[in-house]
Amino acid sequence: IYPNIKYVLFSSKNAAAYYDKYAGRKQNIIYGILSSPSGANATKTFEEKLNDWKEKILPLLINN
Repeated sequence: IYPNIKYVLFSSKNAAAYYDKYAGRKQNIIYGILSSPSGANATKTFEEKLNDWKEKILPLLINN
């Protein structure tokens, strides 16, 4: 439906599992999982989560 999509990033492992179950992964798309922004994800601080998102998202924006 959207042939120009190159990347799909999920906001959690659960989101990725839901996508896999109902949509399925496609060839030629790069998938990634970000740190969950949920407060329930207490294994990382807000700053650590933010840095993870920046490290994974910014290169995609800059290189395209």
